[in-house]
Amino acid sequence: NGSALDRVFDFNAIGGTIQVSGMTISNGNTSGDGGCILNNASVILDEVVIENCVATGSGQGGGIYSNDDTTITNSTVQGNSSIYGGGINVNSGSLSLTNVTIANNTVGITSAGGLALGTGTATLNNVTISGNAASVDGGGL
Repeated sequence: NGSALDRVFDFNAIGGTIQVSGMTISNGNTSGDGGCILNNASVILDEVVIENCVATGSGQGGGIYSNDDTTITNSTVQGNSSIYGGGINVNSGSLSLTNVTIANNTVGITSAGGLALGTGTATLNNVTISGNAASVDGGGL
């Protein structure tokens, strides 16, 4: 729990993979990218809840901002906000989602309330995208 004081995780790994499972990551707050998680590593998240995180100012990816391969399974990303990609923003790298719910995430002045994808690729299996909001386009994606 970031207690709205700072980002919760800043993942950096060269040549390795970071795995996180069975936890709730919440209440992160940063003026940069990645309210809960800023990812610059290959990361696997399983049975994780990412909620109520904020990337303020020009920050993107309220829940997760990723610059590398990201795999998320059996998890929920909910109630996060930012300027772009309120729930998840994958700037680069691949994104794989299986049994994931992306819900009730928001962006204030742009697009992609739930999920934003930059130059990377995405594979979605059994994913629910619901109740996300954007002030311009793409409340969900």
